[in-house]
Amino acid sequence: MKTVRWHYLFLALVAGSVWALDQASKAWIRENLALGAMIPVLQGPLSVRIVHWFNRGGVFGLFQEFSWGWTILALLITLALIRFYPHLAQDSWLRWALALQLGGALGNLTDRIWRGYVTDFIAVDDFPVFNFADVAITLGILLLLWSAWQREPESPEEGERPVEAPPGEGASDAPWTPTPAPEAPGAVWPPVETSISQQETALPSWEGEPSSTEPDEVSPPSSKSADATPDPS
Repeated sequence: MKTVRWHYLFLALVAGSVWALDQASKAWIRENLALGAMIPVLQGPLSVRIVHWFNRGGVFGLFQEFSWGWTILALLITLALIRFYPHLAQDSWLRWALALQLGGALGNLTDRIWRGYVTDFIAVDDFPVFNFADVAITLGILLLLWSAWQREPESPEEGERPVEAPPGEGASDAPWTPTPAPEAPGAVWPPVETSISQQETALPSWEGEPSSTEPDEVSPPSSKSADATPDPS
C-alpha cells in the first residue's frame, strides 16, 4: 500500500509541475502578446521565436479537423494513466516517462475543455509551433522507448553462462538430475548389462585351484555282471 501511495505522490508532483508550467506560460503569452505577435529569441542557422498562436489539432498542430476527437483521446489517455500507473511504473525511467506524458496531456486537455483550442508559442525554424505540454509529451515518449530498450532480454553471450551437462551426458532438453544411489544393500551400481549369451557362458570361479568342470567317467556295467544270476544254493 505504501508503494502505491509513493507512486501516486511521484505522479502528482511531476505531472502537476508540468501542468502548472504549461498553464502559466500560456497565460503569460495570452496576456502579453497579441495573436500572431512575435518576439525573436535566437537568430542564425537555428531560428527560435516566441509567437502567440493556437491550434485545434493534436501535438504540433497535427490533424486540425479532429478537434473533439483529440479531446476525447486525451481524456481517455489521462484516465488510463492515472488508473494503471502503479502497475505500469516498474522502473525509474518508466515512471518519469508516464508522469511527463500525463502532465503534458493534462495541459493541452485543459485548453481544449475551457477554450476549445490549444495555445502554442514556441517556434523553431519552419517546424510547427508548439508549447511546453508538447515538449513534455515528446520527452515522455523518448523515455518510454529508452525504458523498453533497457528492458530487452540479454542474449546468451551477454547474460549468464548456461549450465553445462556433466561429462558423458548427451544433449537433452530435460534438465540433468544426478543418478540416485542404490537402495538394496550389496547391489551393484550402476547395473551391468549383459547379453543372454554372455550369461550362459559365464563360469563361476572359486579361490584356490580351479576344479574340472567335466564330470568323472562312469564305467558302464560289464555284460558278465549284468547277465549273472544268483546261485540258489
